[in-house]
Amino acid sequence: MLGIGEIGLNKNTPNECTIFREHVELAMRTNELILIHTPHLDDKYKGRG
Repeated sequence: MLGIGEIGLNKNTPNECTIFREHVELAMRTNELILIHTPHLDDKYKGRG
């Protein structure tokens, strides 16, 4: 196994946040990499240089 992912948040629901946290904790316990999907990051920083 290379890592855990792709994980991330789309709607930031309580259930999504719980699962995201569980995935991060699993990766930390097993010393695995995480691939985090950030679909809305571009929208947040559009037009900032």
